[in-house]
Amino acid sequence: YYALAIVAERRGLLETLLAEFEQSQSGAYQQMQQVLPRLPAKAWRWMEEMNQIASSFEEVHVTGGFHHAAAEIYRLVSETPLGRETPESIDMTRTFEATIAAIANASND
Repeated sequence: YYALAIVAERRGLLETLLAEFEQSQSGAYQQMQQVLPRLPAKAWRWMEEMNQIASSFEEVHVTGGFHHAAAEIYRLVSETPLGRETPESIDMTRTFEATIAAIANASND
């Protein structure tokens, strides 16, 4: 969901995207709201895990492309100021929307 939300934020469509998710996929919407604001604190670790999974897939001739792409998103997140958070220092009041805005703006090259 991070990649989609980052693209939507950069296009000025995040509010529209989230309204659609809330209406058509309420479970996914709730998960985004609860889980994703805390993700930056562990993005560096998940980046490495995604690359390891991709390598495991490739060893048995299954594409690792999805996991390489996920690793790239986690890399992007880890290189923002939010990526310096630790599980102990996460701003528990930060919303999903604020998290996405911070990531999209910090990594908008």
